[in-house]
Amino acid sequence: MKIDTWWPFLKCWSEEWFSIHAMVPRSAFEEPVMAGRLGFWPGSEEEPDAAETRLGCALPPSLRAFLLVADGWRTAGGLV
Repeated sequence: MKIDTWWPFLKCWSEEWFSIHAMVPRSAFEEPVMAGRLGFWPGSEEEPDAAETRLGCALPPSLRAFLLVADGWRTAGGLV
């Protein structure tokens, strides 16, 4: 999935999830929900590059694109 398709997908998922759940941080260390999104803020170009260097291989293009849109995703339930 490309960057320009990740964000609309994740935005729709977040909106649907928030429409039926009340999200409460599980601990004082968990980042608050920002701008109505389940994902964390986008990562920088340097972060996937550093991960590839550390792992010694290229990240799949879809994972790289995801990390540049949302540098991680909160738990949205046990089935996700």
